Amino acid sequence: MTNSIAYVKVYLLRAIFESRKIKIFDQNDKLVDETDKIFLASIDNHIIPVFADSRKEIENFINDNKDRINELAEKGLYNDIFKDIKPENQLMEKGLYLHHKLDSSILSKIDTVKNNIDSIGYILRIINNKFLQRY
Repeated sequence: MTNSIAYVKVYLLRAIFESRKIKIFDQNDKLVDETDKIFLASIDNHIIPVFADSRKEIENFINDNKDRINELAEKGLYNDIFKDIKPENQLMEKGLYLHHKLDSSILSKIDTVKNNIDSIGYILRIINNKFLQRY
């Protein structure tokens, strides 16, 4: 056991204009879904490709997996946090997308200029940053 802390934020990403959609792709670059808003997570300021249809789904998922998140974040293995979770896994709630990715132009803006994402037609807002976990 250590005193490691994983700092998790939940974001709401929303398209500014109704006509613009947020595209979600699978690992083979196949379009999976288009939506006007999506919730996503960042762990220690690393955007993780985990998305949810509702705030509650992603918050429950993070709370249910906080030991794993803390352990892997301590090792810097952010991309491994959700690596072993499959759609058929009971840990995964309905509507939670794992191993999917956003349009690369959106993701690069989130990673580099979080405050200027509106320049490409989207709003990114932190809706929960109280996931400060100790174990």
